[in-house]
Amino acid sequence: MSNYGTCSGARKRTMPGLNGTGPLGRGQVSGRGFGRCRPAPVQLIVFALVTILYIPCISVILVLASEFGWKKAHAISALEVVLAIAVGGIVFRALSLGM
Repeated sequence: MSNYGTCSGARKRTMPGLNGTGPLGRGQVSGRGFGRCRPAPVQLIVFALVTILYIPCISVILVLASEFGWKKAHAISALEVVLAIAVGGIVFRALSLGM
């Protein structure tokens, strides 16, 4: 089972002016930009987790700024984003092994 979801109706994209060939006229350009894409369950779980951890409220940032100053508020927000992405990567790898 793939952890990357599926796309139905996917077709080859063409680059204008190159008659459907890729860069420098070599091969076709493929893409998943067409059709309906359905993410895998692992992707949905990781997305929900990262979204919960990643998005700091503006009110939280303002309270942090008033308590600690803007420099520390930005540092805490940046650390939150990095931590959320790292946790998402770890959870994705762990769930990919288990499913």
